[in-house]
Amino acid sequence: MKLCDACLAKHPELCTKDEYPHDFDVCNECLQPKQVRFVFDLIKTVTITIPACHEHMGFHQIDVTLAWVCPVCGGKRGEVFKVRSYDGSRSMVVDGWKNPCDHLDLYADVRIEAKANGLNFIPIAA
Repeated sequence: MKLCDACLAKHPELCTKDEYPHDFDVCNECLQPKQVRFVFDLIKTVTITIPACHEHMGFHQIDVTLAWVCPVCGGKRGEVFKVRSYDGSRSMVVDGWKNPCDHLDLYADVRIEAKANGLNFIPIAA
């Protein structure tokens, strides 16, 4: 993507690739011919602790790394906070978050995402 400095200032989440020279081209946002920079979007990753399975017996937990974007709309996921996960009368403290977009991340879906996203070591049973 190519952005002029004014449009780049509106998007602090974007980083410039300084090794690319400034070009005179059309800005992808304001569509004006200006000096532009090549930019790329950095996707934030976060490592969280979640229940390892639905019936965790109060102690089966795993740490997983996720791209910190909502899998439904692509918006940012919320801030991480500690929550209690229950399995009957047994419980344990794990990470939770509330997405600003109000889409719900279920731990079962997060485990599937973590297995598929290429950011986590998945041991293979012999």
